[in-house]
Amino acid sequence: MQLAEFKKLAYDKGHYLGEEELAVAISSLGSSGGEGSLTLDDFERWWAQGGNRWSALSLSEEHQGTIAALVQCFQWFDANGDGTLSWDEWPDCFAQLFEYEYVLPAEQGGPSESELFEAIDTDGSGTIACNEFLTYCVAQGALGAGVAQ
Repeated sequence: MQLAEFKKLAYDKGHYLGEEELAVAISSLGSSGGEGSLTLDDFERWWAQGGNRWSALSLSEEHQGTIAALVQCFQWFDANGDGTLSWDEWPDCFAQLFEYEYVLPAEQGGPSESELFEAIDTDGSGTIACNEFLTYCVAQGALGAGVAQ
C-alpha cells in the first residue's frame, strides 16, 4: 500500500494525518515496505487491532514539538538546503545522533557511520530524506519508545 493510499484511507475515515504524523504512523506500524509504502502484512496487523486504532496514530502536542525539533535539526545539517542529507553533510549529523544516544558506539555493537547512513537511506537514493531521518529517530525513541541500536 502506498503512503498516499494510507493517508487517503485515514482521511476517508475522518482522520487527517499531517506529513509528520504520517511518518510517525508508518514508523509505529512497523512498516517494512520502505520509504513510500506499507506492506500488506503490516497494514493487516494494525487493522486487526480494531478499537481505537486511529487515535494511536495522532501526535500529542508534546510529540508534535519533538517532531518539529527533529525537522529543525535535520534542516540544520542540510547545509545546501536541498531537503536531503548527502554523504558530505552526514558526519555532523551522525555525531549529533551519538550525543542524543540514538546510536550506540561501535564498540557496543553500534553501526559505523556508513552502515547507519545506508540503513536510514531506506530508498537507496544515496541521500537521507527528512522522512527517513524522522522514521529512524522515532524508532530509536525520540517520542519515548524504542532503544538505540
